[in-house]
Amino acid sequence: MPSITITLRLCLIGGILIFSLQQPAVSQALQAEAQKLKNLTKLPSQVLQEGIKVSGGVNTLSTFYTTNAVESTGRLPFESILSGNINFDFYGKIKMPFTFTLNSQNINFKSPFDERLRFQNPFNRFQFKPTYKGLTVLMGVNSMTFSPYTLNGHRFDGVGVQFKPKQKPFYASFMWGTLQKAVFRDTSGLTRNNNPAYQRKSWGFQLGYKSKDYLGEISLLRSRDDISSLPYTIDDFAYPEANVAVGIKGSALLQKKWTLSMDLAMSGLTKDIRNTINEPPSDNFSFGELLQTNRSTIIKKALKTGLKYGGKSFQTALEYTSVDPEYKTHGAYYFVNDLENVALNTTSNWLKNRLNIAVSIGRQHNNLAESANLQTLWQWVGSTDISFIPSDKTMLNLTYSTFQSYTNLRTDMEYLTTISTYAGLDTLNYRQINQNLQLMFVKKLPRATKEHPQVLQVQGLYQGSSNQQGSLTRSTQVNTLNLVYNNQLIAQKRNYSVALNINRNDLVVRSEWFVGPSFTYQKALLNQKIQLQSALNYLKTIRSTEQSGDVLNARFTLGFQPSKEHQFNLSLLSMYRNLSPGKIIERNFWDMTLTLGYQYQFQTKFGAITPKTNPK
Repeated sequence: MPSITITLRLCLIGGILIFSLQQPAVSQALQAEAQKLKNLTKLPSQVLQEGIKVSGGVNTLSTFYTTNAVESTGRLPFESILSGNINFDFYGKIKMPFTFTLNSQNINFKSPFDERLRFQNPFNRFQFKPTYKGLTVLMGVNSMTFSPYTLNGHRFDGVGVQFKPKQKPFYASFMWGTLQKAVFRDTSGLTRNNNPAYQRKSWGFQLGYKSKDYLGEISLLRSRDDISSLPYTIDDFAYPEANVAVGIKGSALLQKKWTLSMDLAMSGLTKDIRNTINEPPSDNFSFGELLQTNRSTIIKKALKTGLKYGGKSFQTALEYTSVDPEYKTHGAYYFVNDLENVALNTTSNWLKNRLNIAVSIGRQHNNLAESANLQTLWQWVGSTDISFIPSDKTMLNLTYSTFQSYTNLRTDMEYLTTISTYAGLDTLNYRQINQNLQLMFVKKLPRATKEHPQVLQVQGLYQGSSNQQGSLTRSTQVNTLNLVYNNQLIAQKRNYSVALNINRNDLVVRSEWFVGPSFTYQKALLNQKIQLQSALNYLKTIRSTEQSGDVLNARFTLGFQPSKEHQFNLSLLSMYRNLSPGKIIERNFWDMTLTLGYQYQFQTKFGAITPKTNPK
């Protein structure tokens, strides 16, 4: 193809040359075509000089664990993980990365050390991700995100395609695979967290357009459980479901500083695809042949919209969010529904960006369907973040957040129409107030230098919760104070820190203190080929209802890197706990974890072709 293109361009240049004998004004076109021809002839040689590059690495990690605890901690005495990655780069045009992870706990769906793990999904993972310009293909175990309301980071085993060309406003994505593998029931009852499930197949796509001022996007996700993936039913745990979620997203820039955005989604969920009673859902929206509907089908919507103003030193945004009760998509692990929220967010910069203030306030409530069996809970939500840097040696940050909720356990009408004297005892108003205050102060000491930094850091935390029901008030408080001194010698590659940790918890049933020091040390030797790290932490616990206890934690890490390709790591962690001294039943116990690791990195290049130069 390049030779044919060069021939055509030569013919075109020849025609222009003949015509230019009579029209000298076309000389500029002749020069432009000659320059294009010159660049085209250089292109194949430049590509061939890149060659084929192969890089990657292999990592192995082995962990040994022992303890004198009587009860099982759930950890295996030995675990091993092997992971690696290989990246192929063909002449700088096609990139093909490949990653894998193997875990000794679940080889062939069965642990060689613990039979109880045979019903769990394996930890073995493989990933292949070739890339060419704006095209990326995902194979193996991957995750993709279309929208918060359709596909939002859920892991799947299968194939995905992402097309995002550079300097083009259009983009597209597609996925097909398994969102959930079949999990068998453990009839022996020995498996922890055994949650039987059907195999869940899914496919979806995303189409979008994004320019400087506008954005438009549509996404769809369809999934369905395979009843035949299990030889029996698991109605005690889950029903076979089907789900279709469609999302539309858009935004527009107005008057250069105002941005209007909207994210709307509809989700149809059939809770049991085995139901033969075909009743269309009450909602007028229909997914057609994409979703099998019956009596168990529900269709819900989610909406998020906002108006944002963006200035140089002041930004503000008004956001509205509404998610229907029971809104669910198979493309997200966790979802908050039955919520309506209105929020106002502002950020401002002062004193040449040395003072930054962010304020947020919102009002939210649940029970959007106004169900008589569910009480409506209204609450205010607010937060403030202030960051002040008066000089290069001092920094102060203050964060405060709170939310206050209020509800009646029963309505006033129910209280007035109650016949029994004792039936109205639970009609007292219920109020909950939560507060969170964080403070951080960082100061470089006066005697600190560029080669010898010395920093003093103070961190404080207050968390308070108060529940009021009539005249009864129950509150809890958590107070934490951390003082840290850090000393570093850059030339000697040495760093150590000393800290004091103080924590007080005022709970409903008791009060308790946690007080103790901590020390960390880091040192590099032999031109940073050896890295030493150690840490020692001691914590004294004092409770109002029990005797005091002790917790001692020691950690040591040694890293050795003889070359860029090889790295060895050794880590030892030991913990001693004496939380209930004086009690014979609860004896003291300790545990120890030893970890050995090795990492190998490689990079090579071959297949490069250098064009020969003709001697003059």
